[in-house]
Amino acid sequence: MNEVVRRERLLVYLGVAHVALFVVCLLLAAVDPRVITGVNAWFKPAKFMISVGIYLLTMAWILAPLDRALRGVTAVRWMVAVAMSAEIVIIGGQAARGTTSHYNTSTMLDGTLFRLMGFFIVVNTAAAAWPLWMYLRKSPALSGPLLLAVRLGLGIFVAASLQGFTMIANGAHTVGAADGARGLFFLNWSLTHGDLRIAHFVGMHALQGLPLVAWLSGSRKAVLAVAAGWAAVFVLAFALALAGRPLLTLPAG
Repeated sequence: MNEVVRRERLLVYLGVAHVALFVVCLLLAAVDPRVITGVNAWFKPAKFMISVGIYLLTMAWILAPLDRALRGVTAVRWMVAVAMSAEIVIIGGQAARGTTSHYNTSTMLDGTLFRLMGFFIVVNTAAAAWPLWMYLRKSPALSGPLLLAVRLGLGIFVAASLQGFTMIANGAHTVGAADGARGLFFLNWSLTHGDLRIAHFVGMHALQGLPLVAWLSGSRKAVLAVAAGWAAVFVLAFALALAGRPLLTLPAG
């Protein structure tokens, strides 16, 4: 960890800051009763704060073993830092204004902010694809199972990032109904219709899940098996969402 902090200080500190902002959003949710698309206004920023915080720390860990002389390492670091910070500023700012951040084109300002978010997601996807290429070309000083897990995790992550653009094409994350219907607590995944966010979430967190499997098992076979299952769940969740069917159902109450 000391080596990760030394080599990737920017991403580590930024990741810790986002985790702290996650706590701030939960505190704001406790005192601010405003509701946006059926849930507390600060739940969405909170979800993004913790997710981005974990992602930034993970990218710091992924970039740290790479040779500093490799072309693009510095660019990836700054692309990830700027893209994720801009995304969070827009999401938090829109929540403070009492309106949605995604798919919101109701005013010129809202539309411009949404398009900026799309631009920064493209930037981050490109930034994640580059270390995948570097990990495929080179073999950093990691154990065999861990190296395999990083490669597969980055691959699934990039696929999930690209899948996120289907939400933009759909103009919403819900398929078969308007956003804001009955959903799972906090995550707000639809319990009545298809929800493209579920596959997006599953795929993107392969970036943390597969290295954890490698660390716990120390086995390439375990990594391959879990990666295959992870990819299958991602595809299943995506197919169900496109069909307008919920992955999870709970009785109304």
